[in-house]
Amino acid sequence: MPEEILLLDHKKFYIRQASPKDQHSLEELLTATARFLQAAGSTQWQDVLAGQDRHGLSLSITKQEVYLCHSEKGALAAALIIRETPLEWDSNLWEDKISDPAVYLHRLMVARSFAHHGLGEEMLRFACRFALQKKIPYVRLDCLAENPFLCSFYEAAGFTWMGRKKEYALFEINY
Repeated sequence: MPEEILLLDHKKFYIRQASPKDQHSLEELLTATARFLQAAGSTQWQDVLAGQDRHGLSLSITKQEVYLCHSEKGALAAALIIRETPLEWDSNLWEDKISDPAVYLHRLMVARSFAHHGLGEEMLRFACRFALQKKIPYVRLDCLAENPFLCSFYEAAGFTWMGRKKEYALFEINY
C-alpha cells in the first residue's frame, strides 16, 4: 500500500510500510510499550521484557508486514504488524476459524509522546482498509482477557468480541 497521510489534531502523520532501517526504532518502541503496560499493571507483552518476542517483529519487518506511523518531523508515533498468514500463535487461538481468509494484527504500539491523538484507532482503521483492498473479509486480533482497557478499546474501534481462548480475548471485524 502507498503511504497514507492522516490529519489528527491539526497535525500530519504518515503511515507507511516499515523497512529494515526502521528496526532499531521499532524495537525501542516495542520495549517502551511493554514497559508502559507493565507500569500500568498489565502482564501483556512480558515476553518482550524477558528478551523474547513471540510475534517476531524483526522477521515481520523482513516479510514487509510491519506498518508504522510517523510525525511530520519523522518521529516514530505508532506501529502495527499486519499478517496475511497466521502465526502458530493465531492457529492455537482461532483453531476452527484459521482456514478463513483473515489478516491477524499484532503489536499495536503507540509512542507515549503521541498518545491521545487517536493513532491507535487510526492504525486499526488502516489495517481494515488493508484487508478490504486485498479482499480479505476478516481482521482478527487478541489481547489478555483481563485487560479491560484493551478489550474496551477494540470494541469501541468496531471489533466484535468472539470469545475467550485460555487467557486471551478474541476480536474480529467481518466485511
